[in-house]
Amino acid sequence: MNVDAPYSLDNRLRLEDIGAPIAVLDSAARVLEVTPAAAALITRFQLATDLPGPLPPDLARELVTAPFGASIVWRPRAELDAVLGCTRYPLGNDRGLLLMREITEKQRALSHRLHQQRLQETGRFAALMAHDLRSPLSSIVYNVDLLHTRAGDLPSASARELLRETLIAADQMRRTIAGLLDFVRMGPPVTGAQSLREIFGRVSSLLRPVFRAGSHELRTDLHDDQVQVRGNPLTIEQIFVNLLVNATESINRPVCIHITSEHVQAPPPGQRPWRAMDDMVRIRISDDGPGIPAELAASVLEPFVTTKPHGIGLGLTIAREAAQSLGGHLSLEPSTQGCTVAVVLPVARAEEATE
Repeated sequence: MNVDAPYSLDNRLRLEDIGAPIAVLDSAARVLEVTPAAAALITRFQLATDLPGPLPPDLARELVTAPFGASIVWRPRAELDAVLGCTRYPLGNDRGLLLMREITEKQRALSHRLHQQRLQETGRFAALMAHDLRSPLSSIVYNVDLLHTRAGDLPSASARELLRETLIAADQMRRTIAGLLDFVRMGPPVTGAQSLREIFGRVSSLLRPVFRAGSHELRTDLHDDQVQVRGNPLTIEQIFVNLLVNATESINRPVCIHITSEHVQAPPPGQRPWRAMDDMVRIRISDDGPGIPAELAASVLEPFVTTKPHGIGLGLTIAREAAQSLGGHLSLEPSTQGCTVAVVLPVARAEEATE
C-alpha cells in the first residue's frame, strides 16, 4: 500500500506517532492518511491499495450515512473469516477520524454463546422428540413386517400404499432428526440471503415436540412469503427459538403465539435504533401469556433478569445480541394482552437475494 507524506493533526502530533488504528477520511469517506496500526488493518481487510483512496463501496456508504459515534460492523465479501469494527468522529468541517478495530474474536464469542445455548436446549428437545420418532418408527416396522410376511397375498395397489406410508414415515423421521442436528451444529459464520418463510419452517419443525407436549398453538402470517433477510441462518433461527421457547414457558398452560411481519423502509440516519441502513423487516412474536410485569419491562432484556422461577435470564439477552450482530434490533412492544417482542432484521439486497 502506497502512503504519501504523513498527515499532522496539528504541529505537535503526527499520525505515524499514534499507536491506535486511526484513519483520516474526507467527506466522501475516502481514506487520506492512516496510522501504522490502521495501515495494517487496511491491508488485512483489503480496504484500499493506495492512499489517498476509496474504501469498499458498501463500507463507505455505511460510514457516510451513519451518525458520528455510531459503531459499524463490517464483513468483507471476500473469503476472509474476519470482522472489522469502525466508528467515525468529526475532524474539522470536512474531515473525519475513523477508529478501527478487529472484532473477529468478539463475534466468534457470540457464536460460541449461541452454540452453547443450542447444546443446552438439545437435551430437553431430545426427550420430546423421542415421542415424535416413536410413531413413524412403529409405522415403518409394521408396514415392512406386513410386506415381508404377506407380500404374496397383498394386491399391488395395497403394497404400493404400504410403501408410500413407509416413505412418508421415514421422511418425517428424517426431518425431525435433521432439525435437531441443524440446531446443534455450530455452522460457519457466513452471511447471506435467507428465506424468512423457510427459517420459520425449520424453527416450527424443531419446536413441534415442545408445542405438542404443552398443547401450544403457533400461527404465522408473513406479509410476503418471498421476503428474504440478510444474516447467518443459524443465528436467525436461534433468535426465534429463544423467543418461542420463552413464550411457551411464560405460564403453566397452553399458549397461543402469533408471528407477523411487515416491511420497514430505511429511516434517515440518526433516526434508527439499529445499525443496518437497508430496508428492514419487522417480525413480531405475540403471545397471550401473562406478559412482562411493569417493574421489569425496562430491564428484562438485560442479563440475569427473568420472570420464570427457574430461569437464568439469558434467553432474551442472547437473542438481542444476535439481532444486533446482524445489524438489526430487538425490543419489547406495548401489548394489552400477553407479550409482544419485535425483531427488526435487514432485508437481503438485490444482489444477495436468491431465486
